[in-house]
This record gives sequence, C-alpha cells and structure tokens, in this order.
Amino acid sequence: MDGRRVKATRYGTSRRSTWGTANKGQVRLRPQAIYDQVDDLYDGDPAMARELLQRYGYVTNSTRKSPARASANAGKSGGGSSRPPTAAGHAGGGRGGEPPARRGLLGPEGPDEFPEFNGWRPPVKRSEIDAFTEDQAEVLLDGDGTPGGHGYHRFGLGIKSDEFPEGWGVPEVMQWVHGITDHPTWGRPTRNGFVLYGAFNGVEGAAYVRREHGNRWSISTAHPQRAVDWNR
Repeated sequence: MDGRRVKATRYGTSRRSTWGTANKGQVRLRPQAIYDQVDDLYDGDPAMARELLQRYGYVTNSTRKSPARASANAGKSGGGSSRPPTAAGHAGGGRGGEPPARRGLLGPEGPDEFPEFNGWRPPVKRSEIDAFTEDQAEVLLDGDGTPGGHGYHRFGLGIKSDEFPEGWGVPEVMQWVHGITDHPTWGRPTRNGFVLYGAFNGVEGAAYVRREHGNRWSISTAHPQRAVDWNR
C-alpha cells in the first residue's frame, strides 16, 4: 500500500459483513498496521488513529467513547505514539523473544487431553483445535466490524462492559487465551461446541470453542468474565 508493506486481515471482509459489503475488494488493515502508519506518517496523532479505526470498521462514531490512547502522549512534545501502552508500559510492546511452539492449542508442556469437569470432558484434544492467531486477538480487542459483533473488549473503547485491563494488546490477549485453554478450571458443552473458564494474569474469563465445517474446531470468541458469573 503506497509502496509500503502492511498487515491486513480477512476478518469482517466477507460479503455478509457490514464492512465487507461497503468495501468490496478493499484491503482491510489490521489495527496494528493502522497504529504503525499513524506513528510513521502522522507523528502518532490520536485523532488520525481514531479516523482510520473508523474507516476500517473497528469502531463507530455512535458507540465509541474516546479511549485513553491520547493519554499515552499527554505532556509530550514533538509527537509520540498513537497506540496504547502495553502492560509492561512500552508503546506497542513486543514479545521479548519468540513464543513457545504450539500444535493447535497444545502448548509445549501439554497434556493434549483436557481435564474432566464434573464427569464431562471436551470431545477433542488441544492439538485438534486450530491455533489461536494474532488476527483473532485483534478482533477480541477492536471488534469484527459489525455492530454488536464479536470483540470490542479493548480497554477504553466503551462499547462493552467486559474490557481487558488497561494496556493490554495482542501479545497479552494471546497469552491470556492460551493461559485459559492450558489451565481451565471449569468447562461445559454448548450447542456448537464447548466453553472453557479460567483465569490468567489475574483476569477471569471464558473461551468458546466451536465446531467448524469439515470436522475442524477453533476458538470462536473469548472475553473477560467474573467467576461468579460462570454458568456452572
């Protein structure tokens, strides 16, 4: 795009989605790519970040409160970063090295089978569930581009009440989802699959696993949720 390599996503680009219908054939940038462009081309201008997030269908004028992104630049002169600080306090953040290899949802320490919950066990192994991706983590944070759709859990968006902690980005959300699927404390079947409940880094929540076409399984959504609200 404009001679620059950017990260794009296929989420919300189908003919059935609101953004995909209105932008047929268009490339949809990931939120991370939007922040990168704003930092590089617009000196980290928060207003431009908001405009591009709206243009690519991640937030709407009618539902979005002004997030705390601008506070990352408060008191600074000469620009800064448009993106929120990570949990470690660094703009944009990093993984601090490559994450451990996974086979599907199976981590390097195993085990492959899920535990039993009150006599019920999930019908698949961790390695038989599609890997959780950065695209999916971005959707959990900034939404799938459809009103009332999946995601919109980033701190400060003000669209849903079950937001992630301040400063959480893609790396933290991926670690959180893996933490719940690695060490669930409760689980139950649903109409199209099952849900796992647990806590990681002090955040309780739920991860929903859905059966896809062709006997594939994947995480359909996940969100913070207090343990007292788990459907036991």
